[in-house]
Amino acid sequence: MPDSSLIEIAVGGGFTVIGAIFGGYLLAMVSRRLPMLHASVLGAWLIFEGVYLFVSGATTNPLWFDVISSASLSVGVIFGSYAFVYRARSHVT
Repeated sequence: MPDSSLIEIAVGGGFTVIGAIFGGYLLAMVSRRLPMLHASVLGAWLIFEGVYLFVSGATTNPLWFDVISSASLSVGVIFGSYAFVYRARSHVT
C-alpha cells in the first residue's frame, strides 16, 4: 500500500467487496447442498489467511488495512451466498 491515496484505497476496497459478493453468489450456485455452510467455511478461511499473512510478516500493510480487507471479503462472500439462497427460495413458491 505504499503511496496509495485514500481514493485509490476506497475504490480498490469497493471493487474487492463487489468481487467477493459475486464470488459468494457463484459459490452458492455451484454448491449443491448447504451453500451457506460453504460460504461460512470460505469466510473463515479468508479471516485465517489475513491473520496468517499479518503475523508471518508477509504483508507490509498496516493492521487496520488487513483487518478491513479480510472482514470485507468474508462478509461479501457470505452476503453473496445469502443473496443466492434468498433468490432461490423466493422462486420456489
